[in-house]
Amino acid sequence: MRFRKHMTLNRRRWTALMLCMALGACQAPSSTASTDTAAIAPAQAVLRPAYSQCVQDARGMDDQLEACDARELAYQRKQMEAEVARLMDGPDGPAKDRWMDEQANWAEDTDTRCSPASDHVGPMLDAQSCRINRYANGAVELRSRELAPHLQ
Repeated sequence: MRFRKHMTLNRRRWTALMLCMALGACQAPSSTASTDTAAIAPAQAVLRPAYSQCVQDARGMDDQLEACDARELAYQRKQMEAEVARLMDGPDGPAKDRWMDEQANWAEDTDTRCSPASDHVGPMLDAQSCRINRYANGAVELRSRELAPHLQ
């Protein structure tokens, strides 16, 4: 019986981790998140100066803006993945189980909020900006989070 419980927990943890990584979205939902689906962009995150410079240098050229966004999104994803890995290495328990459930909900919310309204360039860039901000804000939030066993 104990072995079966251990296998179920490991399978659940593995499933949650894979879901988080596959969706690239591992952060708790923000309590201040807008429910207005017309507003794609979450709170403006503090992004790297290199990204701001890249956007300035792009001078409105869509392909260059897309390249800037792709680099910044990759960077922000790595920041979040590092925080997720840190929290996943923490102790098992109810707090970690709740956190893993939050990650799945956040991933679904990110996909919904950051979906482009159409396949035109403007909405695609807006959707990418939404993802960049969510990942950057998420990494900051996770950096300050602990799943301490005494808080369970």
